[in-house]
Amino acid sequence: MPHVSRKKVDKKVLDEILDFLVIVLTGVNEEKEMKMLLDAFLTSTEKIMLAKRLGVAYMLEEKIPFDEISGTLSVTRPTIDKIRIWLKLEESGYELALKVLRKTKNLEAFKQIFKDVLKRMAKPYSGFMKELG
Repeated sequence: MPHVSRKKVDKKVLDEILDFLVIVLTGVNEEKEMKMLLDAFLTSTEKIMLAKRLGVAYMLEEKIPFDEISGTLSVTRPTIDKIRIWLKLEESGYELALKVLRKTKNLEAFKQIFKDVLKRMAKPYSGFMKELG
């Protein structure tokens, strides 16, 4: 888990700098630039954590069982359940992320990554494997 300093920042200051972060992130239109920002602002661990959360959201949408999600992405059941609950919220950031993902040209490649991983990891008797084709 990422370390957060024990020294508290004034809430008003924090809100303002978070607003600046949103401005910076929404001002980036190029994939290469976004990767540069993510590399600058996030540690490797933080990027992995965010990617796993996106993977969990996608796999939940695809109705993949919790045990398979947990085994594939090395995440705990409470993490999966938390994301499942957030997905049900009307204005969920996860739902927005999935909406963006559905529109991307790389969606099929994203799906194939999960299919390949699940096929390698799944037991022959897993019922959902028939759906993966």
